Amino acid sequence: LLAAAHPCFCDEDSANTGNGVRPSGGDPAPVVRLSEGKAGRPTGVVIATKGMTTHLQSTLLHLHAAGIRHVVEVRKSRDANGARTCAHDRRVHKFIEQVVNSSSLALHVNSDLFYRCVDLIDEPVFTDERTIAEVAKLVECADVELLAAIPDSFEDLMPLTDGLAAALRVPLLANSPSTSRCRLDKASMQEALARAGVGGARQVRAASPDEVCELIAGAGLEYPVIVKPVLSNGSEGVFFCRSDEELTSAVASNIGSSNVFNQKNDEVVVQEYLKGDEFVVNTVSLHGKHRVLDMWAAAKGVEGNKILYGHQTLVAEPGDHADVVDFALRVLDAVGFAGGAAHLEVVRTSAGVRLIEINARPAGHTPRATRQVGEDQISALVQAIARPAEFLERAERAPHYSLRRGSEELVMVVFLRASRDAEVHRDDLVRVISLPTFRRFDRVAVPMFADAVEQSEDNTFWVASRTEGLFTVPLTVLLVGSKEELERDLKRIRELEGTMYRPFRTFDPAHFAGPLEGADQQRWLAVVLPKVGFRVQALAGCKFRGSDGKMDHYKGNDVGTVSRWNDDRILITWDRTGLTTSMANVAWAQSFKVLEEGPEVPEVSARLQALPGKRLRAPAPTGAQDAGVGEEKAQPAWIFQPYDVGTVTAVKDGRVVVVWDDSGLGSSVAAASWASNFRLLLQEGHERRPG
Repeated sequence: LLAAAHPCFCDEDSANTGNGVRPSGGDPAPVVRLSEGKAGRPTGVVIATKGMTTHLQSTLLHLHAAGIRHVVEVRKSRDANGARTCAHDRRVHKFIEQVVNSSSLALHVNSDLFYRCVDLIDEPVFTDERTIAEVAKLVECADVELLAAIPDSFEDLMPLTDGLAAALRVPLLANSPSTSRCRLDKASMQEALARAGVGGARQVRAASPDEVCELIAGAGLEYPVIVKPVLSNGSEGVFFCRSDEELTSAVASNIGSSNVFNQKNDEVVVQEYLKGDEFVVNTVSLHGKHRVLDMWAAAKGVEGNKILYGHQTLVAEPGDHADVVDFALRVLDAVGFAGGAAHLEVVRTSAGVRLIEINARPAGHTPRATRQVGEDQISALVQAIARPAEFLERAERAPHYSLRRGSEELVMVVFLRASRDAEVHRDDLVRVISLPTFRRFDRVAVPMFADAVEQSEDNTFWVASRTEGLFTVPLTVLLVGSKEELERDLKRIRELEGTMYRPFRTFDPAHFAGPLEGADQQRWLAVVLPKVGFRVQALAGCKFRGSDGKMDHYKGNDVGTVSRWNDDRILITWDRTGLTTSMANVAWAQSFKVLEEGPEVPEVSARLQALPGKRLRAPAPTGAQDAGVGEEKAQPAWIFQPYDVGTVTAVKDGRVVVVWDDSGLGSSVAAASWASNFRLLLQEGHERRPG
């Protein structure tokens, strides 16, 4: 399914061809003939995305500054009516209009960046040829020469850009769709290395836990081994296994589950554990000529059956690890990667350098060493598009990065590790921020998070989930300094982590600031939220008089019972008014406090009192409707009225049965809604009318 394309350039006829195309409104912007390609046509780039990212923003700025004037975004999503489609999510449009184009003069650029967005509603990672052809028709424009198709920082977009590059016949950064799987499938990439004689890891594929032990025995694999889905990223589904039991459990947990690409895992790969010095290598390629833009010595650790990120340090001189650089470039050739940005993880083992995996897209974070190196993957990628001759000349003359002249600064990336589900106090984060080499937090949703921490109130805290992989790293810290300074501050961070992760309910929930990266906020709420039956009191000064401001619901010091709560709201029924109010569950502690922890369902013999406005009549007596003229109709008796008290005599079949003192009659209420009608009397004696 193809949703709307929003033309910002091309003539009206060419912009509106193809099924499902809708103009965004208004006349197409005029074409400005800058950065011309063949036959004097202006040039453009196709970018496959999943919506707005910081990497996309940086790429757009670089393209504009380099003279590229046209961008077509192909936005891949799962739902034609979803919030991420071009029509509903206009953040990229806003960024181009309010930042890129409004800054043209400041950047010494004398033309706007013209932009279109095309929706691709598609489930599979590997988009079929027919759909690729349809998208290509929507993307291409007779007025613009499209130079390249590149993915944003998600590797599952790579097959789409490979297909579009072939269909559009772009001249730069094109890789054959026939080898796309070798650049994405974790097993296929090792098989490609073995065919090329580069040295792939020993491995077997498995589709069932029942067969896997026999398969690895037949392949001669010995423990420990690594299990991972053939399609995944960010250490998702990766297990370190030392025995048959751990191996079968790891395979069973993967098969049939959904991966980060929203695909069902039908197969895993079991690989030999590569022990040695690990490196991360980030590259950019054009016409099979490769450049290393930055390289990092990486440290990881094994905890239980998980391999956790530790820290990464910028390599000062890539020539000191020529074997690693040479191997990385041979990997690129072996998997058919001739153009674009790539992110490789390799290990120098006793048998030689081996590949963990290659991701055929830029590193999944903002560049971390631009100041030290003077360039990065984004700037080099744009150079390969806008000034390919310069890129190729540099690739021949000095292909790999070096530190800027006179610079002795290195960069270290430290991945925090939460030892449990925890609350993290601002004071602990301030101590990290105060380290001499601290520069910023990375991979965090809150902009300028260090400033947010320092400006927060004294009792503020955040929530972290236990770290089990890259996606549950609570914070990533960037340090800059000499090797000795970095090692000193790394040690200090690990010391601080020893006491940083406090149990849930350590701090006042009223000062909760939000989740850290990968944290399960609902898990925290399930622990700290008052449960159904809890007695709460409104704090002094808090009140609610209804949406119209007229009906008194509660005021300061009123007492009520939690009657219901769900994923995002908590409902409280108040003793004084009998009315129910709701509030966002993350904000409840700012207005209420818990008095007592009552039961979710009252037990037999518990005493209940009917709330104001709550009453129930008995059914009309038999024959009451047939009373003759002049005869007084019998009035049904009240079973209970406001403030009546009764005793729970039974709890069964999801209902609470109560016999009332004044009437001697019984009634029942659904166990899930008892607190919306009654309050529990926790002590002998009661006030008839609670104040």
